[in-house]
Formats: sequence, C-alpha cells, structure tokens
Amino acid sequence: MELPLHENDLAEPGVLEAHMLHQDGAEIPAVAVLCFFNELLDELAAEGVLETRYVLRSEIGRNPIYQYLTDEGPVSVIHPGVGAPLAAGFVEEIASLGVSTLVACGGAGALVDHLNLGHVMVVASACVTREPAFITPRRVASSTPIPSAFESWRGTG
Repeated sequence: MELPLHENDLAEPGVLEAHMLHQDGAEIPAVAVLCFFNELLDELAAEGVLETRYVLRSEIGRNPIYQYLTDEGPVSVIHPGVGAPLAAGFVEEIASLGVSTLVACGGAGALVDHLNLGHVMVVASACVTREPAFITPRRVASSTPIPSAFESWRGTG
C-alpha cells in the first residue's frame, strides 16, 4: 500500500526542525524522565519539588520542562503528551535542547490475561521507527535498557 507518509522525504535540512524552534536554547539536564502522570507533575511543581527550567509551546498550550534534583545530579522531567506523534515531537525538541538519555514512565493497558491491575512491567526493548503513528512491519531499529538501570530498578545493582 502506498501512503504519502511512506515517501522518503528525509532530506537534510528539513523545512522545520526542532532546533529551529528554540533559537535561544535552554539549560536543562541531559538526562530526562518522560512522565505520563501529568497530575503528579502538577502536584510536585506546586510543592516545589520540581522547578520549571524551560517551557515548550504547541497548539495544546504550554508544556514545562521541570528539573528534579537527585543525589546523582539534576534530571529533566516532562509530560510527553498523549499519543506517539506528540511524544515523538516533544522528544525531538528536548533532544535539540541537549537531552541525550531518557526513560519513560507511564501506565498502559494489557492484551494478555496474566497481567493484573497494578503489576509493574519493565520494557526490555522498543521498536524505533520514523512513523510513530503507524504500526508497520518495517522496524528500523530497536532500543534496549541500560543494564545498570534495569538492575538498579530490580534492587540488585
């Protein structure tokens, strides 16, 4: 099936690229957490746990990039929006601001019976594609978690 989204239009530079939206730049931590729990982010910001470092803007309004201080150093925290295309756009924007490492934290439904409500699931790999709005068999790369991060989560590292 031929769809316009499958055309090769990845010429550099693009008509619009993420770095073009942030000419002044921003100083945000290079490590980021994509947190899908927006109400939690609002609460933590109101309590002063999260500090707004920069604000992304889109048609849905303002999307703050927060900073959270840990013992190992500061971490950027952002709500990635709802849906793969919006999240992909925000990821491209934060990458253009200097984020080089990220982890996502959110909730999801399950298509299998053996996962009960409240179970924690750690994703072992992810499909990386240039077409976030489509589930296609044309997978171009995969991503795996950093072993030390996974072991730390399990409490064995």
